[in-house]
Amino acid sequence: VKGGVALVTALALGATASAPKLITFDCTGTLMRPTRPVGVIYRDALASSVSVRQLAEQRKQPSLVEIDALTVDPDALGSAFSAAYKSRCAEYPCFGVGHVPCEEWWQPVVRDTYIDAGVPEDFVEGVMPELFP
Repeated sequence: VKGGVALVTALALGATASAPKLITFDCTGTLMRPTRPVGVIYRDALASSVSVRQLAEQRKQPSLVEIDALTVDPDALGSAFSAAYKSRCAEYPCFGVGHVPCEEWWQPVVRDTYIDAGVPEDFVEGVMPELFP
């Protein structure tokens, strides 16, 4: 916002600006908010991937490993997401623009969120293709 105010002020004083090549919005927490906590959203995405696996393998019940993974605490997922997100932002600011594709930026955030919240790593690696088709 401060930069935007400075630009508008400069333009009002007669300065010229070249056409922008890219405009981005950091909308999380400003223009929009999730309707549910992030940890709940991540738990539900994990549950959906388990359902997809069940259907693909024609099973009626989830495995014990899947049930264990689905009992992960949404608060733990929310905390793990915050840490993974901050870490990735430090490594590749602005979602990696100019450095890594969008999916490559987000995949470690998602993977690390689940693993750091206590979901077994081998299970997480197994569901990543459903989470990032």
